[in-house]
Amino acid sequence: MRLLFRTILLLLPGCFLPENALAFQPHAYSGLYIHQLAHFFLIVSLFFFAVKARQTRLAFLKGWRQIIAGTWVLMLWSTTTMVGHFLDFDISEDAIFLPPGATIPFLRLNGWQ
Repeated sequence: MRLLFRTILLLLPGCFLPENALAFQPHAYSGLYIHQLAHFFLIVSLFFFAVKARQTRLAFLKGWRQIIAGTWVLMLWSTTTMVGHFLDFDISEDAIFLPPGATIPFLRLNGWQ
């Protein structure tokens, strides 16, 4: 429990004081559907893995408890990534721009409304 608290304490400032997130990566729409299906199948397979692993004797070992916890974190990440890809459908083309010399496009926000 102490290790978890220390880890969260070390990672928390990075969540509230980011310099550049660079987390936006657009996909072509035909590839986006396949990408979304891959996220869905990953979530489903990780769910069944976590449930099945909890039902075995392996769940009583510390290492396996951490692996099971990691699968839940990976499912959460994949779910939030899917939500981000669904939000990508609502982003207009003029909101995305590529600065000179950059390889990752930026998302231009004009306001919150």
